[in-house]
Amino acid sequence: MIYRARQPLYWVLFAAFCGLLTYVLFGASLSLPFFFDDFVHYPFVEANNVARIWLTTDELAYYRPLNFTLWRLTYDLFQRHNPFVDHGINLFLHAVNGFLVGWLAARLWALRGDRFPVVASDAGQTDWQRIFLSAALFLIFPFSYQAVPWVGSLSHILVTTLILLTVLCYVQMRRTRLRPWGAASLFFALLAPFAHEIGLLVMPFVVLVDLTTPGLSQRWRQAARTGIIWTLPLLVYIPIWLSLPRLESGGLFSNSLEGMLQNATYFVQGIFYPFNTLGGWLHYTRQINDMTAVFLLSGLGLLVAILIQLTQRATLRSLLPWLWAILASLPAILFLVFDYVINGPRLLMVASAGVAWLWADVILLFSRGGKRGTVERFLRAGTALLATMLLLGQNINFINERMTMHEILGDGFKQIIAAAEEANEAGQEAIVVNFPSWLAPREHAFALGHEGVLFWPDYVPPELLMAVHTGELSDLNFVKVDGIRPDLETYYYGLTGPNPDWVTLSAVPSQVFSTEYGADSLQLVRTGSLGEYRTEDHDLLAVFSRLDGSESSIELLDAWLVPADGAIDVNTVWQAENASPHTTLFVHLVDGAGNLIAQADGDPLGGSYPLDRWQNGAHVLDIRSIELEDVAGLSVRVGLYDRLTGERLQAVNESDESYPDNAVPVFP
Repeated sequence: MIYRARQPLYWVLFAAFCGLLTYVLFGASLSLPFFFDDFVHYPFVEANNVARIWLTTDELAYYRPLNFTLWRLTYDLFQRHNPFVDHGINLFLHAVNGFLVGWLAARLWALRGDRFPVVASDAGQTDWQRIFLSAALFLIFPFSYQAVPWVGSLSHILVTTLILLTVLCYVQMRRTRLRPWGAASLFFALLAPFAHEIGLLVMPFVVLVDLTTPGLSQRWRQAARTGIIWTLPLLVYIPIWLSLPRLESGGLFSNSLEGMLQNATYFVQGIFYPFNTLGGWLHYTRQINDMTAVFLLSGLGLLVAILIQLTQRATLRSLLPWLWAILASLPAILFLVFDYVINGPRLLMVASAGVAWLWADVILLFSRGGKRGTVERFLRAGTALLATMLLLGQNINFINERMTMHEILGDGFKQIIAAAEEANEAGQEAIVVNFPSWLAPREHAFALGHEGVLFWPDYVPPELLMAVHTGELSDLNFVKVDGIRPDLETYYYGLTGPNPDWVTLSAVPSQVFSTEYGADSLQLVRTGSLGEYRTEDHDLLAVFSRLDGSESSIELLDAWLVPADGAIDVNTVWQAENASPHTTLFVHLVDGAGNLIAQADGDPLGGSYPLDRWQNGAHVLDIRSIELEDVAGLSVRVGLYDRLTGERLQAVNESDESYPDNAVPVFP
């Protein structure tokens, strides 16, 4: 009686465990902006009210009105898209799913006595070890790193919730014989495909419960009856789906045998991930083919799991995780292109419930082998505990590494939004140079797949970045300049945007920002402006001549210093025509004796806009920062030189007088 009285408290603690674990792993996503296909989804949400969301797909290639309805409701509530709220929905549902996975583990693997799983009943003892372990393995499943922090992946999380609720209510109906539970199960089954297409398989998931229930009389007859009844929700969904005009998806087709084998290999890697974490090591250090590495390690995992389940007298219920994971993987294996699959670890979300049950079952069967009180039982329990801690630890490390990448890119997005707002308010466009569209670790844990984080797909117009976050279209451009991209030791990255078309870009007043890369951060730095010219009264500072004597005109129009936090920004305004190749700028700080104290040399606009590519007549403001607390007693000298020879271009003032050392003093 005391044990039963404590049951509600234990469930409350378990719910808190699921919520806390989710927050610890993914709580940083609450501060993330929108990214990836959010810039496709949210314009659709804004353009349609709740009623029309259920009646059209517009330009989308899929029909998932339940997700869009949730986003539309939060949009109407806050009068804008709220990243904190929409990310919070993902986190909340992920925690709920962990709770449901643990709850189902309790009901489907209820214990009687010491070791033997039986049909769930009130007489069975609640297996709290299985409950917590199943939930933890689900919540910390490594491939969930993509789905949970990304708002656009709500479909995968929500359909998992609905499938689990369907099965949970069905199990409750079978246990209690109360029809309301059956009605609730059918209701969730009806909703599931409106969240994601894999919800069409909700009936087979329910049938699997009957087929794997130990001791169930007339198993196949019961499964057939269940299958017929739980097919009814699909008869509502399918006519609605068929009646809607849809944009055909380029990634959905009947796969070739090779494509299905490749896809199956990726999902097999996910199912046997505890062993496949060595796949990256085999592939990169031992030069073993990625597919071969997955087959070798997955084969080992398959052998270990089957041997433990068979030798420890597992019941028919142990088949459920296998069948669940296989069923959840089939749609993607059969219909999606391989390039989409290896970039979509979110596709494993539904399958991860079965994966969690599988490895919880294997670990517990092994740890509970042998007689109580024996050395063998103690060694088994210790080995299982150590293996579990190592498994969970490597999962946490895997997720943490990728969450750090989410935070790096998310902070960069926020900087872009702030920079674009400031530029647009000043009547200028914003040009961002060399911002990463994705980040990926230099060393993969798994042999197959891309383990990075994508934030900006190339099919999204740049102006939508601000439109989704602020409700206002922005004048924003991304460009990439491969010649100045740094090679980093911590991660790989891809650059956003095309190569710069300076003819077009120079025609519009713009502020230019360059991306500076740190080991675990990005910094957006304003490096200048196009079409910028100060209106204050001033004299022309200098005219520079080409070294080869040919006709050219490079003029230094203005210069000034701006104190910054622990640094000094040197601002110079230039106009150039017919500059020779290899001509570049130098900015030197020298003391009273002429000694060089600091310098900032290189092409204008952070190295992205060499002088010989300037459009004739264009005005360019170049900003370069020098870390220095104070310029007292120092002088700032500016000029041009040939980067190949080091020779300086001749600099003269308006009176045609040469500057000493061809260096123009701009301070004091």
